[in-house]
Amino acid sequence: MLAVASVASSCSHETISSDLGVCRLSPSVSVDASVKAPDGSVVDGTTLGFVPEASELSFTLASLTGDYEGEWASVDEYPVDQSLRPGSYRVAAYHGDIETEGFGKPCFGVRKDINLVAGKPTEVDLTATLLNAAVTVNYSEAFRCAFPAARATFHSDGGGYLPYTVTDGSYMFLRPGNVSVILDGLSIDGTEFSYAFHRIDGLQAASVCGLTLDAITVSGTAVVKAEFLYDGTETVKELAVTPQLASSPSPTLESGGFQSGAAISNVEGTYTGRTLSLSVKDAAELSMTTSAKFIADSIDEAWPAEVNLMNLDKETASLLAEGGITVTEGAEDTTVDLTGVASRLSVAHPHATFTFLAIGPTGLVSEAAVLGIDVEPARIEIISQSDVVIGVNTANFLIASDSDNLGDNLRLYASDDGAEWYECQIESITPSDTPGRYDVTVLIPTQSSNEVKVRMDYCNRTVGETVLQVVAPKYTIDVDAFALSAKIRINADNEEMRRLITAIARVYADGRQCHVIHRDIDNYIITVGDLKADTRYAFTSTVADDHTEADLTPAVTVTTEKNAGLANSDFEDIKYHALKYKNMPSGGRYSQTIVEIYNCQNYTDFDYSIPEKWATTNAKTFCMKAKNMNTWYVEPSVYTVDDCAGGNFAVKLQSTAWDTDGQSIPAWRQPSQPYVGYSRAIPEIAHRAAARLFLGSYSFDADNLEERFKTGVDFTSRPSAVNGYFKYVPSVSDPSDRGKVEVNVLGVVDGQERVIASGMLLLGASLDYTTFTVPLTYALFGVKATGISVMISSSEDTGSIEYESQHISTWDDVEKSRSLGSALWIDEITLSY
Repeated sequence: MLAVASVASSCSHETISSDLGVCRLSPSVSVDASVKAPDGSVVDGTTLGFVPEASELSFTLASLTGDYEGEWASVDEYPVDQSLRPGSYRVAAYHGDIETEGFGKPCFGVRKDINLVAGKPTEVDLTATLLNAAVTVNYSEAFRCAFPAARATFHSDGGGYLPYTVTDGSYMFLRPGNVSVILDGLSIDGTEFSYAFHRIDGLQAASVCGLTLDAITVSGTAVVKAEFLYDGTETVKELAVTPQLASSPSPTLESGGFQSGAAISNVEGTYTGRTLSLSVKDAAELSMTTSAKFIADSIDEAWPAEVNLMNLDKETASLLAEGGITVTEGAEDTTVDLTGVASRLSVAHPHATFTFLAIGPTGLVSEAAVLGIDVEPARIEIISQSDVVIGVNTANFLIASDSDNLGDNLRLYASDDGAEWYECQIESITPSDTPGRYDVTVLIPTQSSNEVKVRMDYCNRTVGETVLQVVAPKYTIDVDAFALSAKIRINADNEEMRRLITAIARVYADGRQCHVIHRDIDNYIITVGDLKADTRYAFTSTVADDHTEADLTPAVTVTTEKNAGLANSDFEDIKYHALKYKNMPSGGRYSQTIVEIYNCQNYTDFDYSIPEKWATTNAKTFCMKAKNMNTWYVEPSVYTVDDCAGGNFAVKLQSTAWDTDGQSIPAWRQPSQPYVGYSRAIPEIAHRAAARLFLGSYSFDADNLEERFKTGVDFTSRPSAVNGYFKYVPSVSDPSDRGKVEVNVLGVVDGQERVIASGMLLLGASLDYTTFTVPLTYALFGVKATGISVMISSSEDTGSIEYESQHISTWDDVEKSRSLGSALWIDEITLSY
């Protein structure tokens, strides 16, 4: 269906200038006056007196992309020298409005889509035809006498109810489609009637239906005889107007909250404050014809122009409910609740009407009830507005409005460039202390650093636009610089602001944006990397994208720490012959044969090196003050080896049994052949120990069996991890044992040295060198390192002499006369920053 509006003036309007392209359009308009008469013949409509001249048709031209629109009162006024962009356009010519029905309301029109090509003039011929249908009524003299006050009323689906009286004698124009005919009046004997008389199905455009109303008498009763002639087909209908017809149950409509035909005023999007309803009795059909526009496009596009409210299907009932109309069918009547419909209506159709007509079981028709609603535009005015603080991303508006339903109908959109708009979430709408004013808080996640455009829509129409300034929040930073990274702590007025800034802030070092490694929102700390060690930096921060100097925080200048390493961390610097002993008895004396002559004694030479600048527990396990110097009681536990991951040396740590008060080992006699070359006598060994290698110093008091560990060395950098290579073979007697690496970084807190970062890693079985990493995390902001300790152990069960003696497991190697446990090889210790 073509919806058009007649042009009242001969002025034209254009929305583009004349130099936008090289396309030209030359339109011409003609009128096809052909009309199908009631008898089916095609006649020249000009003879019927309602065909306009071609010059009376308005002309419109619009691009299908929406960037051009032009309208002229006549095609003769179109400037054919106008330059147009190449592309697709729609041209149209109209006279009249197809939505307007009645006498003298013909609508002629045509529209066509065309394509304009650059450099090629386009001629377009438009031929307008009659777009609506027409009806005529001939009242015979007999009818006029028998029914002096009778008339026919025509109603097209979705259209109005248009009476055609005996004094009207011209063409009535209707929308094409199904047309109902209602006959009502007063017979000469005083019988009143209003009857749904006939339905013309599929009345076509550019066609005329003729109706002749006559009266005959049958058995003393006046009978209406109607002859419908359409497309050459005659249909005859008769209606006996008897007192019994008039006394038949007639449907009645009763309105509530409104007076039929008297419009009520309502501000768009608001509720009327009154209950609107309609009830009907004795009806078989209740039609509702709507002339309105709804705010929601989904409702407006699906809304039926006319619908029978009796026996609605679920889909239609649901649609009507969305539009604010609900129907309840009772035992005696049907009630239509219209209270909510006013709040759904758009001001784009300011005079909305809902027309109701009921038809009874016998065909009798009620009087029409019309609910008219004049939709007035809501007043929306921005009284004041706030800036948008980056990170908070909300704006506060004080709005004056006569609408009490902003929550359902107010929408806000934002744009950084004015071209692309995105909807903003309204967080709250609260009435202010002043009546008619509202505080509105809106979330505006802008990416702009200067300003953002805001558009305010109410009921799907724009009611205001404004520009908000985007400002950076006020905050400062503290900097805790490490060697290759730094922690930036955010300081702001409140915790929520600190969290917001931490989540989005950028950090700059000497004007260069830093790479963000981690954001600790809960503690307001941003960790940045890609820094150089032992370098002075000026740190600043901002939350703005395109910032100026004014957006930056005050600079904080610090020097990063040195990326220092541990002393002799590759174990290449060694102390040669540190563990040396020649001819240490290895086991007890033994016989060569079964003869009790104990003239055999094995000896072992020790000559081991240890890494410089690292402490070991050799003073305990390889104690030179032992009462009985024997390999069962005295054994090196930490020493360098050439089985390494890199360089020339690694360190081997092995758990061992030891005893500074070892008893004499009894001589052992060979029991029988084959004879062996060692003593099988195994003494009681008092203690067990895990081998330990660490930074610091170690001392052992053999007389009192007391050991003293002084762990850690001075260190002023804070590594992020300790790394290295290891191999591990657990004890035969404890295959689940694991090696252990413990790291502690020390710093001064409240005047006392405390551990500020620590890590521990257990090392499982590995026959080949494997890497390990012990990560370190620093929870205390700004606390610098004063020392570091690294403790490497051959077993996870480390502790006091008593503890280790109970928990370390060793295996007796009788042939070599020693008792050994788990073995750990360690090499290439490095620090990460």
